[in-house]
Amino acid sequence: MGISKACEYAILILEYFSTKSKGEICSKSEIVKSLILPEDYISKVLQNLVKAGIINSLKGVKGGYQLNMLAGRITFLEVIEAIDGKIRLIDGEPGKLKDSERKKLYETMGRKMKAVESGISEVLQSFSFDKPLKVSADSKN
Repeated sequence: MGISKACEYAILILEYFSTKSKGEICSKSEIVKSLILPEDYISKVLQNLVKAGIINSLKGVKGGYQLNMLAGRITFLEVIEAIDGKIRLIDGEPGKLKDSERKKLYETMGRKMKAVESGISEVLQSFSFDKPLKVSADSKN
């Protein structure tokens, strides 16, 4: 399981915004140049972040993008869902299967996977863009 390249870029962009002063406006070209990202691809990422209400788009000569809220209020989960949608580990839909052993297994597995999805969501909800991640010596690879 992983996140899409667009989601990876969105997280980088939000980390970048978190280093800026409150209310600071960043142009798309500044973001692209500073983070060495593909400009055409970033347009869609920025649009999705605006649509989700995470950043604002400001038009005009001095326009660009800025955070819509404090960085500490934006969670990794919000960003991932804005770009990739809800976290789903399996796509099996047992309701569409006729009574079979497969349907029974999907129902059991589905409950387990929903619990895993919920756990992943909780962890992602606990990370925001205001604080650097503190990694303990035990968790280093």
